[in-house]
Amino acid sequence: MEKRMRQRLLIAVLLSVVSLPALAQTSPCAGGTINPLFTVIPSNSIQLKFEHSTTYTFTSPLVTITGNNITVQQFFTNIPPPPGLPSSLCNSQTVLLGTLAPGTYSVTWNYLVPSGIPSGPPQTVATYIFAFSVPPNVPALSGVALLGLMLLLASLGMVVLRR
Repeated sequence: MEKRMRQRLLIAVLLSVVSLPALAQTSPCAGGTINPLFTVIPSNSIQLKFEHSTTYTFTSPLVTITGNNITVQQFFTNIPPPPGLPSSLCNSQTVLLGTLAPGTYSVTWNYLVPSGIPSGPPQTVATYIFAFSVPPNVPALSGVALLGLMLLLASLGMVVLRR
């Protein structure tokens, strides 16, 4: 009976490990179904990765941050893809957002074309919206607890050094 339970547990663990890659999101440029795909890369300086399967080429993104609203603009380049390339291209861009304060941020990614009117504003052809949150930096211990831990470690160090 115990052997059978171990076998069942082993099978359950193996199935869990084998199915983990299925939980990851696949980018649209690699055949994934989410198009476009936004990915937040957290670090000291937050980055935002944008991937969109499209048939057009674009300029480098221009980023504007106003409060908790982030606007990214890309213009169509009007340059067709070279012959022989697949008809579906990938607009894969990573933009640096810098250090952001804790809170919820709204991202608006716009595809634009220049205005047909001289000195007119550019025209938005497509807009993609995404939101993400930056959690607050919460210390694991309060200031008093950190001070107590520091004193405890100092005392322990003194006891070890006296031996």
